[in-house]
Amino acid sequence: ASWITPTGSEGYPGQLVPAGFVTIRNGHTIPLNVSPPQPIQGLLIIGVGPGNRSTLQMGNTNRTLITSYLFLSDFGQVFWNQNSRLYIDEDAVVIVQNEGGLYPEDVNNAMRLYFGDVWYAASRVTAGGTCTFAEVNSAEGILSAENFGLTSNSPIFVGQTLNLEVDIDDEDVIDFYTWSGVGPGGYAFGPVKTTTPEQDVDNITEPGTYAFTVIVELECGFGLDEIEVIVQEAPPVDCGNVDIGPLCEDDDPVILTGATPEGGEYSGPGVSMTNGDYVFDPSLAGADEHTITYTLGSSSCTFTITVNDLPLVTCPDDIDDVCIDDAPFALTGATPDGGSYSGDGVINGDFDPSVAGPGPHVIVYTYTDTNGCTNSCTFTITVNDLPLVTCPEDIDDVCIDDAPFALTGAAPEGGTYSGDGVINGDFDPSVAGLGPHVIVYTYTDTNGCTNSCTFTITVNPLPSVTASSNSPVLVGETIELAGGPNGMESYNWTGPDGFTSTDQNPTIDNATLDMAGTYILVVRDSNQCENNASVEVLVFTDDPVPLPLKSWALLITAAMLIITVFVRFRNSFV
Repeated sequence: ASWITPTGSEGYPGQLVPAGFVTIRNGHTIPLNVSPPQPIQGLLIIGVGPGNRSTLQMGNTNRTLITSYLFLSDFGQVFWNQNSRLYIDEDAVVIVQNEGGLYPEDVNNAMRLYFGDVWYAASRVTAGGTCTFAEVNSAEGILSAENFGLTSNSPIFVGQTLNLEVDIDDEDVIDFYTWSGVGPGGYAFGPVKTTTPEQDVDNITEPGTYAFTVIVELECGFGLDEIEVIVQEAPPVDCGNVDIGPLCEDDDPVILTGATPEGGEYSGPGVSMTNGDYVFDPSLAGADEHTITYTLGSSSCTFTITVNDLPLVTCPDDIDDVCIDDAPFALTGATPDGGSYSGDGVINGDFDPSVAGPGPHVIVYTYTDTNGCTNSCTFTITVNDLPLVTCPEDIDDVCIDDAPFALTGAAPEGGTYSGDGVINGDFDPSVAGLGPHVIVYTYTDTNGCTNSCTFTITVNPLPSVTASSNSPVLVGETIELAGGPNGMESYNWTGPDGFTSTDQNPTIDNATLDMAGTYILVVRDSNQCENNASVEVLVFTDDPVPLPLKSWALLITAAMLIITVFVRFRNSFV
């Protein structure tokens, strides 16, 4: 419950003063009979802890009690006479639990309480009861069902942080937490109001036993718990057994251990708490000599962790002109020397394009320096497929006497032809000679990758042509011509007097003197190769008339031929 702070009343001005903390427990009574009367300020808790009834005796004189929390529990009571007054601060909370309450000196006396603009007279208020001035709430039932309790990391050492925490099944049932504490040498902490169930307390400078209290506030209800905290003198600490590092900048975080006695805190560059352990992260600290402090209470010691830089590693430029049929080659160019290469197609420091396959391949160069620190860099080797090269169909109808011709039909254009009889891209059958000839077409693409294909050109011989006749013949007889060889694709005869024939062995009836002369046979075989032969035909008459000049010429020619053959024969065999 909350009330408005009055500006003053009957000579007792309302005032908000620095927070104080008064606890009456273990059956003690604090009488307020000092003179002149002084107000009690801050947090007032009565009846906490074991023992008989604890009492705040208001005394027999006018008395003002200034408080933000009035907590009456475990037989705590405020006992007053008719001259006593209780002043409640702004946003004050009155909590009555168990057998705590407000008790008059006798049934006829009333305690005057001031809230807002009105004075009230309060009779005896029992646990969970209701005053005329406000509702008195009890959270005992709710909180007990939630297993509410205050815990700490006690015992601690002087200078060490005290960690207070409310242990409860469901934090959502509590709206606010108010923390307070007292201890030796007039030590006082709080009250501090939070919305979370944890509270750290620093600057505890004296050993001894301390009492800390938390008041929890629900939407409609309050609860209180108190614990004792033991604070010990801080022992000397030793960092001599810490053995961490040297580390590399990219090493995993390491758990900080080795300082004694255990239970202290580590601090310094790169130090953090992870899963309940203090860890040192080299990547956060950076490369340097780092001083780490170990603190246990008011005692501390230091040690050093060395973090080394990673070595500077550089890789060569990307390589994009490798062909898949290239021979394996040594990988070089990364610095510093002495590292290792890895990746697709890398075998013992060599890169094999055929093993890697076509496409880009990331190559990693890894180097470890004398500190044991490792770094790496990457570059890319792109393996290019060979260009797709196609050749024309085989050519098998070339004759030995054909003129040289340009080689075409291979793709892509721009390559070169090579092989028997190939001169500057032309094929010369007479140079190649008879038979099949493998022609190679070679093409190099823009990546510098070369591929080739082959086709065959077959150079065919000319047919061996023979021409004969039944010469000489008489006028009126039949001229019989004979050609060879057999089985040719075509035979073409031409001769005197306009003679032509496509027969292999044509005949000419009724020979005349004009039909005498040279008959030429042109033969074409299945390879379309042509050759020719000729035969002289003599035509005679049986009349005693002079032979025509043409016939005489033929006779002379025939005679010379016979003589020539005879002479050659004698020269060859005699």
